[in-house]
Amino acid sequence: PHTLYSSSAASAVYKRQLLAGVVLDRDTSEWFFNLEAERRLGEVYFAELIVRLFNGDENEALGIYDQDDYVELSLVRYF
Repeated sequence: PHTLYSSSAASAVYKRQLLAGVVLDRDTSEWFFNLEAERRLGEVYFAELIVRLFNGDENEALGIYDQDDYVELSLVRYF
């Protein structure tokens, strides 16, 4: 039987995580989007996705990041 504190029951709680957000400047229409997602795949694998997107005017604050969109997908195996 599984209890709240057994290892398999505790690990089932932490199988997925998602963090997302958008920052929008209403005056300039610049925006920044961030997404981080994690998921356990069975007992030994872990997948992670990170996405960062920028939309900025070259004359405004986010303009220096406009070409720096970023996507990373990782698969990790623990043993």
